[in-house]
Amino acid sequence: MKKLEDFRQELRDRFGPIPEQAEWMLKMGELRLLAARWQIASLHRDGAELVFGDRGERLGKKLADRSDGRLKVVDEKNLYYRLKAGEDEPALLFQQLRHLWRLPNESI
Repeated sequence: MKKLEDFRQELRDRFGPIPEQAEWMLKMGELRLLAARWQIASLHRDGAELVFGDRGERLGKKLADRSDGRLKVVDEKNLYYRLKAGEDEPALLFQQLRHLWRLPNESI
């Protein structure tokens, strides 16, 4: 994530404040990088749940252990993360995913 933060700072230095749309593109890039580290190939919403599609080695148990009981390993390829009421706002979703997908030694 250091390179992404360096890029964000470079944009600020060259062009000033980053427009909200560009900031969201950077945030989505950060989530893609985090998801790739956990071998999550896809993310979609199914009602009150986010569904993570696993693309390889089973890491679901590790993610489930850090989710406070909100992530369930349902089958070999899909993990279901239960959203609470009001948590579907984009900034809240970003923070939750960023926290969940951090590496064990990282704090957010």
